[in-house]
Amino acid sequence: MGDEVPRSALNGEVALRLRDLIRDICGAHDVSILKGHVSKDHVHLLVSIPPQVTISRLLQ
Repeated sequence: MGDEVPRSALNGEVALRLRDLIRDICGAHDVSILKGHVSKDHVHLLVSIPPQVTISRLLQ
């Protein structure tokens, strides 16, 4: 059990598509991406969100 290697899900075309989706969604809500990085198993984002946009609405 402890010898399992974690699978990398966010690479290649999947990572590029995810990046494009994040950019599109943020653009649609007037959210500025200050920094971002797609890793093999997670995403880091630093964004500037206008006051009228709730975090929960953005993440839907």
